[in-house]
Order: sequence, then structure tokens, then C-alpha cells
Amino acid sequence: MLNIFYGRAGSGKSARLFEELRIRADRGIRGMILLVPETASHNTERRLCATLGDRSSFHCEVLTFTRLTQRIFANCGGLAAHIPDDGVRILLMYRAFEQTRSSLKVYTHLTRSCELLKNLLSLYDECAAGCVDAEKLGDTVPKTEGLLSDKLRDLSLLFGAYEDAVFRSLSDPRDALSRARDALAASDFLRGCTLAIDGFEGFTPVERNLLDTLIARAEDIYAAFTGDSLTPDDDSVFRKPMRTASLIARIAENHAHAVRYIKLDPPVRDPALAYLEEHFENYTAGSFAGDCSRVRIHTAATPYAECEAAAADILTHVRGGLRWRDCAVVAPSLDDYRLAVECVFERCGIPCFLSEKTDLEATGVCAVAARALDVVIDGFRTEDVLAYLKTGLLDFSPEDCDRLENYALIRKLHTIGPTPWDGHPDGLTVPFDDDARARLSYLNGLREKLRAPLEKLREGISGTSPAIDKTRALYQFLEDVGLPETCETRAQACQTRGDLTGADEYRQLWGILCGALDSMADALGERRMDGALFTSLYRLVLSQYSVGVIPSSLDRVHVGATETLQARSARCVWILGMSESAYPGGTSSGGILTGTERDTLDALGIELLITDDGQDRTKRFAMYAAVSSPDLALTLSCPRCDMEGGEISPSPFLSRVRLLLPGTRTTVDGDWALAAEEPALEHALSGTSPLAQAAYRWFSENSPYDDMLADIRRRVSRPRGPVMSEPLRKQLYGARPKLSATGVDLWFSCRYRYFITHGLRLDERRPAAFDAPEAGTFRHFVLEHTVRDVRENYGSFRNTNADYVLARGRFWMEEYANERLGGLSNKSARFIFLFTRVCRAMDALLTELYAEFSQCLFEPMDFELAFSPYEAMGAVEIPLGSGITAVLSGKTDRVDGFLYDGKLYIRVVDYKTSQQRLSFGDLYDGVGLQLLLYLFVLEERAEAYRKLHPELPPRMPLVPAGLLYVPIGMQYRFGSAKGDSREGLVTDNAEILRAMDPEGQGFVPVTLRKDGTVKNNRRLVTPERFRILDRHVRRMLREMGSGLARGLCDASPRGGKDLCVRCPYRPVCRFDERAGDVARPTQANMKPDEFYEEIGGDSL
Repeated sequence: MLNIFYGRAGSGKSARLFEELRIRADRGIRGMILLVPETASHNTERRLCATLGDRSSFHCEVLTFTRLTQRIFANCGGLAAHIPDDGVRILLMYRAFEQTRSSLKVYTHLTRSCELLKNLLSLYDECAAGCVDAEKLGDTVPKTEGLLSDKLRDLSLLFGAYEDAVFRSLSDPRDALSRARDALAASDFLRGCTLAIDGFEGFTPVERNLLDTLIARAEDIYAAFTGDSLTPDDDSVFRKPMRTASLIARIAENHAHAVRYIKLDPPVRDPALAYLEEHFENYTAGSFAGDCSRVRIHTAATPYAECEAAAADILTHVRGGLRWRDCAVVAPSLDDYRLAVECVFERCGIPCFLSEKTDLEATGVCAVAARALDVVIDGFRTEDVLAYLKTGLLDFSPEDCDRLENYALIRKLHTIGPTPWDGHPDGLTVPFDDDARARLSYLNGLREKLRAPLEKLREGISGTSPAIDKTRALYQFLEDVGLPETCETRAQACQTRGDLTGADEYRQLWGILCGALDSMADALGERRMDGALFTSLYRLVLSQYSVGVIPSSLDRVHVGATETLQARSARCVWILGMSESAYPGGTSSGGILTGTERDTLDALGIELLITDDGQDRTKRFAMYAAVSSPDLALTLSCPRCDMEGGEISPSPFLSRVRLLLPGTRTTVDGDWALAAEEPALEHALSGTSPLAQAAYRWFSENSPYDDMLADIRRRVSRPRGPVMSEPLRKQLYGARPKLSATGVDLWFSCRYRYFITHGLRLDERRPAAFDAPEAGTFRHFVLEHTVRDVRENYGSFRNTNADYVLARGRFWMEEYANERLGGLSNKSARFIFLFTRVCRAMDALLTELYAEFSQCLFEPMDFELAFSPYEAMGAVEIPLGSGITAVLSGKTDRVDGFLYDGKLYIRVVDYKTSQQRLSFGDLYDGVGLQLLLYLFVLEERAEAYRKLHPELPPRMPLVPAGLLYVPIGMQYRFGSAKGDSREGLVTDNAEILRAMDPEGQGFVPVTLRKDGTVKNNRRLVTPERFRILDRHVRRMLREMGSGLARGLCDASPRGGKDLCVRCPYRPVCRFDERAGDVARPTQANMKPDEFYEEIGGDSL
């Protein structure tokens, strides 16, 4: 007899079925079978044990169709037959594709499309489930036309070849369910059994055939289906399950079973939840007038914020007495939420189980092989090598991985080749020392260690050779890098810390990986192929496997896609991602047949599993089951934007719920930081809101947090500096602090950044390129050699011509490229482009240099003149008090000189890639002192400078004539004043000004009128003001030195947060005016007279 229990969700159908099984177990009846979907087996076994007790396994067995076929084969014969796994099957489809491609019409041009192979295998499985073989597809070709006819012809050829390939691998190539049905029909196995069916929405044709045989020999049958009527409307959400119930009834009647329908009414539950379930798709229903507090619609900023809100709600319910397993979190599209759920739930201490299998290629174990194949196939590209290193499963420490990555990025290496590296680890033009050579040698050792197994793998899979040889080479590579030992070590570590799920995954991975390689060897054998095709097929095979795990404990929150909730009872349910695109969303029938083509085949009697209408019904039924599952609380949640910031439209179903339940609670965002211990503690320490302060008070008053919190708070609230320990200050800056001209600017801009870069000596990872430092070295080389050639051959620029200057400059540019850069032949196209651009700017600079010095009386005397203990000019010593002396060093781009009236008038020049504006406010604050500093050091070190230039008369004094900022690449238009093109300060001595710019060509930052007066005289400096500037510079240096001696390193950027926008150390500093950090004000609009008055009490 067939007993069909039917009713709406929550009506107790499964409970009634379980009760019937219990009654029969009490009578001593054994051999009962409970048939359920694959996703429901674990939960059903739990429920069966709870109903029947410890004796459940003696009386009833929970089976899926897969396990049912195994049981049949075990009792009736058939287990010995070789059944190819999914990896072998997709390779057999590839063989079929290669065999038939010359005869194909539609798919012949996609011979290496792995996605096409996956879609073909998926469609074949659909056809097999619908009892549609290659011959039947071929018979349908004449009944269709156009593209569909050509597709069916191709598919018939492909599937025929595939079935032939399977036949050569199997004693019986038919589907396992079909073979199980025949085996069962030929035996007495399961005759007289009790059969129970639960959790199904429908069956495929092959499943129906097996059920037909099973029902024929069963004595009693029980089945449960969701529906409120035996004849539902065509558009009803219950149409498919109730049609399935009718189908089962017809099968039973065909085998002389009586059929009894038992309708179950829903139990008493929350009225609002019951009303929503009852009118899920009743668009004429009115609004519910009662309490709707158990239903909530939540709107969050992002998917991550949704997960935070769900975690907080779950914690509230569990603290109120629920178990973790009473809660479920589902989403129509779980892929968008997987990482966020795992991250948030881990932080909140919520145990959960994601009811989906792990993607193998996303795991580090299988990624090792995949990344290694990428490396050797694509020629050791740097990005592939770094991805291979970052799998984290190789014998390289994180520090060594960083060293290799830094070198590759600094040197802009496109490949990690066999040639030993010879470039400086710190950049293009940095000179080598013993430390740099030692670091380079260590890096080359890492490079050899990295390349050795990869090179062996490359030799094994390069060229065209049998697939089995390439498979052996890949397996040997995995052994060479110690992957099996690493998997076992990681598994043991997971088990030690209680992560049983992680341990189980690691223990499966090596076996699965070897199984995939075995599949390739078996299916491809001696077939010859190149390395690229082998790599694609390996990835394709790997995509067919996954690691399946069961919960390591029963009491866990269920997390899964919406349809996984059908076979689960949860008291509180969160449905995340309720956007319009997710539900109702669109339909997708795959890439082989369109929805229209599937409908055409359905009309011709070709029954496929996936149709647009079927997909829509399945999605609606899954949502109905999820909404109907809870009896305590339901929350529907939608984000306003996705993880990339794109706007998201809410699902129309949310509006539907609001109409049915107008009293539904609506929440937006919220502060969930206090829901769990870890985020609450973080919030208490870092937040400033009243809620954060309240959390801090609670932690402060409760053990064991009070002592820990006080210690943490003391540490994090400590201001940035000063460094109080004198030994530590000496360790940071040295017993004699070393200052630099550029460092002075940095100190007065932000003392904390100076501490980071000059104290801790943290460096940005900067690629070796022609940026400011390297271009400066190049410019110095070309200018120095070009000026020397002019002097040796012509005496001065006034005696030569522009063509000669450009020719010599270009000669030295080429020499630099060959000598310093090792030529350009091995450089990338981008590097050559950048170098060529710098050369063009150099041409413009040489043209300007000739234009200026062919007219003016000043001569270029030095380029890149350095002040340091290791140079002829020496370093500048600055007494700081308390017996401490700082040492100042630096380098100026150019020094020009003019002999006049027994004195050498000097000016210093700084090249700028952009327009520089001199600001008296900057000078007042200590910023932009670099050229003034060089100018006054030259004046002070006149004797040392004369030694550099023996041609100068002895005891000749050096007199400051000015400082200039020269923009690189700006050509001057002769005959037009361009005083705004150059910035700086120059002497007010009219004779010296005329020596600088005799023709008024704009070579100085002032304009000389014909009557001898000067326009823009705020850039003129009297001798007295030069002395005031000198005292100001030295006073600022002493102030800086004193600050270093006191260990100052506070984050008080000059000008506030605008200075922080592009600061690379912002994540370290975390300057925040809202948190009480204070910036130093600037003197942006200070006038010259005001400036001189402030720094020296002098007006003119």
C-alpha cells in the first residue's frame, strides 16, 4: 500500500513519516529504506536516530540514489565494474571531441575550450537522466532546422563517440541507475521491503525507472510531498512536487498497490509566519493585522555588514536559550557571502558548517601544481612565479618570499630566468658595497632553489609528448617539493588546535590530487599533446573534484544556499542577499542549448532537466521552503551595494512581504560591534562613541579583562613619542645624528614620518625606474661630461654652438645607457619609453643650458656637488648642546660662479620636474631650506671649495648671489621675459643681476627693465637679509637637532590631513584629527617683509 502524506511546509509530513517507521520498528520489522536527496542524508540520519533511538540502524537505512545503487550492486553484483569518476569522464569527453572535431559544424573552432567540455558533459548527464541517448538525438535532427539542427547533429556525434569511449572503459556503459534497475529486477533483493520517500521535489526519468522496480517489490510505501492540493494550479509553487506525487501514485497503482492520500494541516505557529507561508504567492490576499515582530526586513550597507548583523542576531538568540543548530543562514547566491560569513562568524566565535564542498583549485595544495604549470608553460613570468610562491606550501620562509618579490618588483623583472641576477637590490644606479653583494648572492641562491624543481618540471612537460609522461613529471615535481609531507604536517597541526574539518580536508587533498593524475594517465595514456593543452586538461580535471566534509560537531549554525534548507528544520532563519538579481533573478540554461531550444526539444518529447520554467519553479520552491522553515524568527536582508561599491536593487519579494505583513520590523545598518567578545573589545579600545565608552567601562570592571584592557589602553593611548631612552635614541639616529638637506624638509613637515624613514629606516618598495633619484644621477652624468667637453675644447659656452652641446650630450646619454644600465636591448618597452622621455627632457635642458651660458657671465662650476664626510667639501657639524653634535650632509644639483671685483659670486641651482613656487611661509616653518643651506655652507667652506677649483685665486671669498629652481624640460623663448618660469631668490646687486641675464631672457626670477629697475623685487635679497637668512637656517637646524636629541616623533603634520593624503606611511601613523591628533598650522600667505621681520627683526 502507498501512503502519501502531503501538506504545506511545516505541516508535519516528515514527522508523520518518521512516526510510521518507528511504529514498524517497534513491531520488529527490519530492512526498511528511507530514500532522500543527497543534500538531506546527514540531517535525516540525525532525525532518524532521534526517533528510533540506538536501534535505528537495525531497522531502517537512510539512502540516497547513489548509495542505493551501491547497495544493489553489493547484493546483486556489479561493484567490480569500473566506474569512471568525473575527472575521467571529462577526459573521455575530450577524447570524443578530438575524434569528431573534423565532422563538427558548430563547435569545431572550440577544440580547446575547457568550459565547452564541462558544458557538454553536463548536457550529456541531463540527456542520460532523461533516457535520451545519442541515437535519439540523431533521430531528432530531421525534426528541427537551422542552428538547432546543426547543434543536435554535432551533439549526436559527440555523445556517440563519448559512449564508445566509455564502453571501452566499462563492461556496461549505461548509467549506473539503469544498470542498478536491471540488476534489481533480476534478483529478489529488497522484495517485501518497506520503502519511505521524503524530501524530493521531482525525479529524473532514470530515477523514476528505478523507483518503478523498487515500488513493484515493496510491501508498504510511504511518501511525503509538499503541497496543499492534489490538483494545484499550473503556476502554483506546489505544481512540480504534487505532479511527482501523482506520478508515484500511478506507478504504485500499476503494481496493484492501493493508494491513500493523507493531508496534514500546519501546526499552530506564530500567526505572522503562518500567514506569510500560507499566502507566499497569493497576490490577492489582504494584509495581516496582527503582531509581526517575528519577521524583520534588514537593510545593510554591504554583504559584510549583513553578515555582522546576522551574527549579532544569532548570538542574541543563543544567549536566550537556543542551540547553534536552531539557527540557519542562507542566501540565493552563497558565493557572494562565503568569505564574509566565514570571517565574521569566526571573529564572533560562532560555529558554523557551510553545506557546500571546497573548490580544489582554491586550496593551496592543488594550487601548487596549477601555479607551477603556469610558471613553466608561460616562461617563468614573474607574476606566475610569485603566485606559485604565495601558495604557502613550499620550503620558503615568508621573509624569503618577500625578498624575492621585492627584488623582482624593484628590478621590474618580467621573468625569473636562469641567468644569475647582477643588479643592485636597491635600484638602478645605487653603488655596490659588501652588504649589497652579500644580499644579491643570497637572492641568487633563493632563485636557484626556486627554479631547480620547476626547471625539472619544464623539461618533463615541454614539447609534444605522451600525456602519461607529462603526468609522471608532474607527480615527481610534487614529490620533489615535499607536498605529501606538507599536507600531513598541516593536517596534524589542524587536529592539534581542534580544527577537525581542516584536518579532514588536508588528509583528503593529497589522495584527490593523486587520483586526478591517475585519471589523466588512464584516460589520456599515450596521446601526444603539448604542455599548454596538458595544463588546461589538468585544470579541467581538477575542477571535477571537491573535498566533502561533514560537521565536526552537531551543534553548528547551518550556512548554505537557499535550497539546502528544504530538508532542514531551523527555528531562526536569516536569508541574506535578497536583491532583485538574486531573487527572482534571471534564468540560465547553460552554454550549449538556449532556453528556447530546450522548449523546442521538450515539445518533441526530449525531456531535459533544465528549462527556464523549471529553473524558475525550483527557485520559487526553494525560497518558499526557506521562508516557511522557521517557527521563531525570520529575517530577510539586502545590501545597498556590493563589495565593489555597485548599487543593488532590493528584491520585489521584500515589498510583497511588507504588503502581507505591514507590521514587519524594518532595520537599517546598526552597530553590531558589541555582539561578541572580540569585536566588542576592539570597539572598546578604538571607538569614541558612547557605546564604545560603555563597553570600555564594562570590560574595565570585569575580570579577566580589566588588567588586560588597562595595559592595552595604556599602550595604544600613549602619544607617538618622544623616544625617552637615550640608548634607544642613539640606536635610532646614532651618537652623532646624521641630518640631510632633504631630511630637514621632512622633519619640519612631519616629525613622525622622519622618525619612520630616518629612525626606523622603513623604505617604500620602489621599482627601479627612471624616477627622481635615478634621473638625477643620469642628469648629473650627462651635464658634468658635456660641460667638461665644452671647457676643454672651447673654454666656455660663449665660444661654441648649440649643435655641439646637443651632440656631446647625446653621446654621453648613450654612454650612460651602455655603462650604467647595461644597454637597452634587455630592457622592457616601457623602460625604453621612459628612458627616451628622460633623454628628450635632457635635450631641452642642454638647450636651455646653452641658451643661458652663451649669454650670461656666470659659468657652471659643479654638478651634484656633495657635502658629506666622504667628499672633499666635508660635512657640516651642528652643535646641539649637551655635548651632542649632528652631522649634516647633502647634494646640490648645480653650482654656478661669476668672478667679479675680486670675489666669486655663487648661486646654487635645483632642477625640478614641475614648477616650484618659493613660499616665505614655508621658509618660516623650516620647509624649503635646502638651497639656502647649500649656499651658506659654500660660503662658510670657501677654503675647501677653492681646493676643488685650483684655478681660483687663494683666499678669494665666496659671496651668495642667489638660488634658483629650474623646471626641467621648459624651453625658454628668446626675446620674451619669462620671469615666472624660474623661482628663487637673487641678490639685489644690479651688476650681478645683469651678469646672470644680460639680455633679459628670463633666466632669473625677476624682470630687469631697461631703466635699470626691477620688477618682482620681492625675490631680491640684500646682503643684510642674506645674513638674516643664514641665521634663520642655522637656528632651524639647531631646533631640529634638539628635537632629535629629545626623541621627538609626534604626528603633527604641517598643514593637517592634506599632507597625509599621499603619504605612504599613513596606515602606520593613522593620523586622525577626529581622534584628537593636532596638525601644525602653516604661514601660507606670509609676505617678504613680514617674514624677515619675524625671523630677524629687520625690514630692509
